[in-house]
Amino acid sequence: MRALCRAIAVRAVARPLPVEIEAFGSWRHDENFGSAEVRTLAEPAGLHDWERSHLSAHQLASLPHAQLYWPFGLAWGVSDSLGEAVASIFLRAADPAAFDSAAGERPLTVLWDTGAGFGESTSAPSAYRLGSHGRCWHRVVLGVDGPAPRHVAFALGAPGDVLRVTGVRLCWSPAAGEPERQTLAADALTIQGAERLGEGLYRIGGDCGVIVATPDPRAEFRGTLQLDLFFAMLTEG
Repeated sequence: MRALCRAIAVRAVARPLPVEIEAFGSWRHDENFGSAEVRTLAEPAGLHDWERSHLSAHQLASLPHAQLYWPFGLAWGVSDSLGEAVASIFLRAADPAAFDSAAGERPLTVLWDTGAGFGESTSAPSAYRLGSHGRCWHRVVLGVDGPAPRHVAFALGAPGDVLRVTGVRLCWSPAAGEPERQTLAADALTIQGAERLGEGLYRIGGDCGVIVATPDPRAEFRGTLQLDLFFAMLTEG
């Protein structure tokens, strides 16, 4: 009976039927611990619209419990394919990469300029994966102790790729004090090495495309700078 009850519970939680999503998705959870906040089980907290629309199946399955109580309810509410992907990842029935784009892992370089321009000493290699919908939410965290970056850039893609840029979010977290956030939409960014095709849409023509963001000016900073890049890519071939 224990195994039977466990199987029923796991199926209902991880692979809910539409009627179960409708019934349980409306349940509200009281945050308690001195907070008056109340939200439904399938409603994520503190998730920006860009984050929500660029989440991969693995990122959705990895959201902390404090941010989302029932990731399966949210995923199945979006689409059957996303729901099955999140369930398979959470139950360890498939490798998370199986639900990403077939393009696989691709290189990305982060660069920052503290006054002397971009250079090898102020750059860091990284890599990204596109989700099955061709979108990506890529995060990089830089440690800063001295002159603050005047510009930050992301070099990515290959000739012929079509890039759609949504925007960049920056979060300055000082060693002491409250974080400061800045959101830069596509029209506030500079795109180099690419031909503009339309609103936020570019075809990469050089070795790669370069997305340049300009943070709010500040002279010195000690802490971390979190960079979140939101984009989509249609790879050639």
